[in-house]
Amino acid sequence: EKQVDVTAEDDDATPTTRSQHRRSRSEARAAALEDIFVSQDNVGVVLASQNYNAIKKFLPTSSPTPRSRTCAVVGNAGVLKLGRHGSSIDRHDAVWRVNQAPV
Repeated sequence: EKQVDVTAEDDDATPTTRSQHRRSRSEARAAALEDIFVSQDNVGVVLASQNYNAIKKFLPTSSPTPRSRTCAVVGNAGVLKLGRHGSSIDRHDAVWRVNQAPV
């Protein structure tokens, strides 16, 4: 059976080594963090709508840089209310609510 060098690269090759894969994932995470908040700078990239100009004036001019060391991400499920996790959630520097939960 013929062996193929999976680490060989050509012009259109995607990263194939472990270190290249890790670097690629790390770069993707960094790019995602840049667009975590919608601002006038990135509204066209984040929102896949051609009508984003209607809301652009209501957005901050640039995205804030998150400075939290820890965060809790919570949904709006009623089970959270009964779970008594409030003090655990409150210990975090930032709390992210998702699913358009009331604040």
